[in-house]
Amino acid sequence: MTIQEIRTRQALTEQGRNESFTFDHSTPWVEVAGKRYTLVFPRSLFLPIDFDRPIIDTLFIGKMTPEREKFLDQFDTAIIVPSMRGRDEQTKANDESYFNAMRLAKFAPCPNGDFTWTYRFFEACICGAIPIIEDFAECYSGFKFYRADETPVYREDWVKHNRMKVEREMTLDKVK
Repeated sequence: MTIQEIRTRQALTEQGRNESFTFDHSTPWVEVAGKRYTLVFPRSLFLPIDFDRPIIDTLFIGKMTPEREKFLDQFDTAIIVPSMRGRDEQTKANDESYFNAMRLAKFAPCPNGDFTWTYRFFEACICGAIPIIEDFAECYSGFKFYRADETPVYREDWVKHNRMKVEREMTLDKVK
């Protein structure tokens, strides 16, 4: 089961809905009740952002590949945590340790995933970290992020912008 399926089912369950949906992982998009979303996230992931929290400057947690290692080598001071938890059916649905750690980060390197886009980009936005991308993907349009060759500066206005954009565009409408 893909993370798109898991997150969409979680969002539907939160609202007491049990409807079908379609999705395309490569693009990405999810369609629920005739409405198309880039992705769908459950509202339960949107904990308040504490700007006074202890901070990790740059954090990556995820699957390591030679391509990702090459990208991540650019971040001298980053904390890099190799992990397969996001690939494991038992943990990817509700990995609190991943989200709790991401909530402590200012920046999140976002190497390409199975496609150019990656879920990490949007998870970073939800958690209050500013994404640093390897390559541009169309689904990143309208978000605030850095490219790997730029010097990142943590900006609360960017964090708030990204968080509101995900919440506004990638959570399901309330059932009337």
